[in-house]
Amino acid sequence: MSRGSPAGFDGSDGPHYHQPQYPGQRATAYCHCPAPSLGAWAARGENESLLGAPNSRYGTTELGQIHTRLEEKLGPSKIIFYIASLLTFGAALGYFLNEPLNAARHDSIRRQWAREESDRTIIRQAWAAETQEHEELQLRMHRDIILIEARRTESEVRWEAERTSMEAERREWAREREQHARRIEEERRERARRIEEERREHARRIEEERREQIRKRERITWDGLEPRNCLRYGVKEYTATLAHVPLGFDAIEECSKKSVMIHGKEWLPYHCENQGICGRATGHWQVDVNEASCSPWWSYFKDKGCVESGIRRHEAPLENLPDDANWEVICSTTPANIGGMHYGGPTSCVNWGQHGIWGIWLVNDNTCR
Repeated sequence: MSRGSPAGFDGSDGPHYHQPQYPGQRATAYCHCPAPSLGAWAARGENESLLGAPNSRYGTTELGQIHTRLEEKLGPSKIIFYIASLLTFGAALGYFLNEPLNAARHDSIRRQWAREESDRTIIRQAWAAETQEHEELQLRMHRDIILIEARRTESEVRWEAERTSMEAERREWAREREQHARRIEEERRERARRIEEERREHARRIEEERREQIRKRERITWDGLEPRNCLRYGVKEYTATLAHVPLGFDAIEECSKKSVMIHGKEWLPYHCENQGICGRATGHWQVDVNEASCSPWWSYFKDKGCVESGIRRHEAPLENLPDDANWEVICSTTPANIGGMHYGGPTSCVNWGQHGIWGIWLVNDNTCR
């Protein structure tokens, strides 16, 4: 049963309200009050009979018995009259109670609306506070952004100034490096030019000195070239004196470099001897070409037979030996051919006085056993 709504005759919740379908539409109430039945009358009578007389058997009499007794006591026409009266009374009662019930329902709805409006007001106030806080936050954020932008702009300006300064310094450094490189290149070229000039001057002086030395050396000559003793078989010694050596020249060095013509061939001295006189030296040559005077020969060979196992002895006298020669050196270097074999010299040499100088060969011979 709804609060504030009396129960109808049939036990329903009383007036029913038509809820609004659109905003602003008011709710309308209508009463659904059905006509009371005989069972309802019997329930309300409890211990009281229909005519006011006590009924001791209420609660145990069945509905059919009550209906039969009513018909017997009242008759059909009176029953219809009572029913119609009750219906009329119920309709009038519903009509008169509808307005207070609607008013109460409306008051309840208005209170609900008031509570909801109060809640909405609180929500609006909270939303307004949040909106204000949000706006203040946006304002602070906007101020912070402006401040950050200002600082960033200031930093960018400062960075741009520093970058411009660094670019200027970089250009200045590049210019200084270029000037330094140009100066170094000029100094290198100047140094290379001076070195080249000095080299050319030095080469020119050296060439002049060389030409001057050549001219001076052309005046150096060998004086008194003459043959001397035979040094060995086919080799004769010659000597000469180096003359006209210019002042400042080393006579021994010039002697070793100065050649002489002997038998149509240029010969360099194998030995230079300082004479102890400034600018003079003696040169010695060993000539082994076309020296017949130093080329003796073996006259004949004598086979002396086997002197030991596998060794045979041969002897021969040396002819055309120069008188001033060292007979031992000449004899030991005079070659010979024995039995188809060539020997550069005898095994030994002996001087037998009036019989002359003899050579002795001990050669291998397989026939000697």
